[in-house]
Amino acid sequence: DTVTQVLSPFLGNLTDLRVVTAAHGRAYSSTTRDDIEKRLHNLSASLKIHHTQSNELHDRFWISNKRQKGILTGTSLNGLGKKYAIVDYLDSQDVAEIVNEFSRRSLI
Repeated sequence: DTVTQVLSPFLGNLTDLRVVTAAHGRAYSSTTRDDIEKRLHNLSASLKIHHTQSNELHDRFWISNKRQKGILTGTSLNGLGKKYAIVDYLDSQDVAEIVNEFSRRSLI
């Protein structure tokens, strides 16, 4: 529910969604992924979702579709609203570095 609530205002402008998750551990399951993708496709049938996995990254970054703006969340999606956590804007230079690093690692 959280993912669809956060993304629904933007789905009219999104054609591609790139998601990078941990490759192992309890924080991710294929059932969760399938449910999120189904819900997003119900809202935008043409949305292309690209999913990659990596254990080299920890923080949660949300980068805009033009890769110029972004935010950093200090908790997982299911943790938002449960406890105090940071959600902060990223500097454009930081966004560029994150995008370059993700691209270098073939994650996006």
